[in-house]
Amino acid sequence: WIGVARVTQVGAVIMAAGIVAWAHAEEPWHLVLAALLTGIGWASTGTTAITAMVSAWFDQDRPKALGLALNGISAGGLLFAPAWPILINSLGFSRASITVGVAACLSICVLASLFLTPVGPHSPRPIQSSTSQIKHTKGRILPTWKFQSVAISFAVSLLAAMGVFI
Repeated sequence: WIGVARVTQVGAVIMAAGIVAWAHAEEPWHLVLAALLTGIGWASTGTTAITAMVSAWFDQDRPKALGLALNGISAGGLLFAPAWPILINSLGFSRASITVGVAACLSICVLASLFLTPVGPHSPRPIQSSTSQIKHTKGRILPTWKFQSVAISFAVSLLAAMGVFI
């Protein structure tokens, strides 16, 4: 079993390679390769992956937690997508893609190693029963740096994946 953290990290690296490949494509087949890399990376860090990640923390209110996480991804894309033209204007398309790809990859890899490893200081506790003693509510989760850091890294990831197509 590879685990969610490793799959997420490998996916982030593949996605970053795809993002950089889009900016450096010189032949039509390069675009096919870039699309394949970006697609594989996005599949490893997208909706299914986030569902696996978030579900590990929630025994009760899992649908609410998943709804918040998945809506946060969409909101992040809407908020960060305008940064692409700004980066492209100031750095050029090649450097902007490298910057976004590296930022997304690094933030996802670091956060995955901190929060998605089976044993670690911030790992989710195993789900024991449907009567968890900790009540996870939107009011308790949204203001935490743990939630915000994960949400921001995935927003940057979505920017990287969507911004290439804008």
